[in-house]
Amino acid sequence: EIAHFLGMHRDISELHTLGCQVRNQKALIESVVDGAPVALALLDETGKVILDNQEYKKQLNDLGLAEPAHVLLEMAVPGWRETLLGKENPTGFSPREVRVDRPGGASPRWFSCSALPIATQDERADGFYVETPKHYLLLVASDVSALRQGQEKARLAALRNLMAEEEQLQKSAANSNTLTLATAVAAAGLVEPVFHLVP
Repeated sequence: EIAHFLGMHRDISELHTLGCQVRNQKALIESVVDGAPVALALLDETGKVILDNQEYKKQLNDLGLAEPAHVLLEMAVPGWRETLLGKENPTGFSPREVRVDRPGGASPRWFSCSALPIATQDERADGFYVETPKHYLLLVASDVSALRQGQEKARLAALRNLMAEEEQLQKSAANSNTLTLATAVAAAGLVEPVFHLVP
């Protein structure tokens, strides 16, 4: 027969507060990342994409590539695994434009790509005595295809205007040469004048 009960409790207010802060911070970061108008992809030390945003997923579907981050990085920095990640302290690179040709004859896409190295501390207990940071690479890719197309249209328009002006100058020069030749022939008396003055 049970005669007594032992009740135990502890104050977890601080732990609950910390948990809420972590969840709120995570939600804010995810909202900011997903709302960014550029494609973001976070790669670990092995080159695997462990975090991306909605714009990156959209580009993944549009380009039809298995992993757009690897393609963009290889175009921007050939041998990027060894150059960027194969070091004790990974490095990034400033914005560079790369062109991605799509299958099926679709118009190519242009991206302005940059990469930023990120280092975090090991959260395991062993890291308290020996610091073993983890290295990541953040890829930022902005679609500049519309800007490139606008620049190409402006260049072609300027080229057409230049050709038209050159053609007009050639016509003007030809007309001027014809008039000069006619005047010289008439002055030499090689042709009869069209009008005669009556004395």
